[in-house]
Amino acid sequence: MGELQLAYAAHEEAINLRLKANSDRIGNSYSNMSSLLLRLGRPDEAEEMLTRCPSLKDFTDEPFLKTGNPIFSGDMVLLSRIRRAQGRPTEALRLASRALAFRRTLLGNRLKTCDSQYDVASMLLDDGHVSSAMQLLEEVVGISETFVEGEGQRARALCKVSVIHEERGMIPRLARRRHSNCARS
Repeated sequence: MGELQLAYAAHEEAINLRLKANSDRIGNSYSNMSSLLLRLGRPDEAEEMLTRCPSLKDFTDEPFLKTGNPIFSGDMVLLSRIRRAQGRPTEALRLASRALAFRRTLLGNRLKTCDSQYDVASMLLDDGHVSSAMQLLEEVVGISETFVEGEGQRARALCKVSVIHEERGMIPRLARRRHSNCARS
């Protein structure tokens, strides 16, 4: 809803409550706050917050992949987004690709897998790997068509595909007007 300062205060309160209760869900609160800090454009603070998660103590990505716990793949995705925002694209792509492989193995063709594929496709585009990115985006469209709740994933992937086509002059001039509302993310 865009109320980021209210969200920040709510996340601070959630962290404090879980710390006082010695909750085993404190990692979830740290991860949520990390995501918000990233959205606020503060990737270094987001990384510091994410490292507070008890499950990430002495973290390396190898144990991440061996856990079989889908929560860890979400934190790996978040860390890849942090790395991207920090201007560390190679590390971001490595983490995002590993999270995608993890999700494909653990979850199969689900919406979380689509989310990871979209991230990897976006990073591949940044590196100029258009055909690989297009293949991932087309897979997202195919997977998301199998779920009623996949409409958002499908729309985001189709929008990205249309932007790629437009940037490469592959969309007829009259159709460009329809695609101009797509976010260029």
